[in-house]
Amino acid sequence: MAFNNELLAIKTMASKEQYEYFKDMFADEIERKNSLMRKTQLYFSVITVVASIVFTNLFKLKDLIAADVSLKITLSILFCVLFLLLVFIICSVRLQGYSAAIDIESYLNQLPTTDEEQSNNDFFDYRIAEFIAAIQLNQVTNSKKAAFMKLSEYGMICFLFMLLIINLQIIL
Repeated sequence: MAFNNELLAIKTMASKEQYEYFKDMFADEIERKNSLMRKTQLYFSVITVVASIVFTNLFKLKDLIAADVSLKITLSILFCVLFLLLVFIICSVRLQGYSAAIDIESYLNQLPTTDEEQSNNDFFDYRIAEFIAAIQLNQVTNSKKAAFMKLSEYGMICFLFMLLIINLQIIL
């Protein structure tokens, strides 16, 4: 992981408590990632079930659909919304720019080359710099995922609204 050398230039003599704080912030972003993935799986499940119900019933209604132009238009819009919804969900899943908490290569490069020991303060300073860099990258990735998930939520609402309109057109 490449992190900003500027972060390392700031020597704060970090304490173990500060290290734990940033470690917890990193863990929060990982939990946010997991939460977004669970939400994505739920959306995929809902869309799969609803879409399969819609497609199975379309064949039963093909005569009604052929006779009603407004129903054809509504169904076309429904398919467009479904397609966009799936695109947004897939985009959310494909965003994978996460960073690990500690870069082993960076850690090994920072070890003293002589017999002297690395101080705890230096160790914590470097680890905090790595956590900060990882947290920033993970926040950006999670925010992009959340934006696509928000679009997916709007798409699901639109999709369900379109299903309601289709059902009303069929009933009336």
